[in-house]
Amino acid sequence: MKPRRVRRPLENPVRIIAITLKAQKDTISETLQNLRATFLESGVEADVVGRLEVALAETLNNIAEHGGHPRDEDAIRLTARISDGEVLLQIRDSGNPVPEQHVSSPALPDNSGPLQSLPEGGFGWFLIHKLADNVKYAHDGTENHLELVFLRK
Repeated sequence: MKPRRVRRPLENPVRIIAITLKAQKDTISETLQNLRATFLESGVEADVVGRLEVALAETLNNIAEHGGHPRDEDAIRLTARISDGEVLLQIRDSGNPVPEQHVSSPALPDNSGPLQSLPEGGFGWFLIHKLADNVKYAHDGTENHLELVFLRK
């Protein structure tokens, strides 16, 4: 006689959030506010929420600014997986591929000049890599696939 397999409920269930949004600044801002509240309500630590919120804002705003999406298109698909050990963000869009140097070896822009000559942009990928515990990016010919992992305490 085979032993019977007993299904036990998960001690700490995983929560999955899936969102599709337009690549527009106002939509992104509203989405970030809603996600922040959802992460906090789900028990994600405030410091982890702060890191992932900045990294996600950089990511989504880069897609809106550089992705080449029509404004009325639902261009970004975001999945968040919250577990005891981590928050996993998966972002997909069909926009322009990210230049290789931004993904493989992001660096700060030159900031050695006078204050008034400092660049306004160019910090995004550097920040994303510093804030996330793991960053994976691929472009499969039609879509960008970005995965950001934020470890929890």
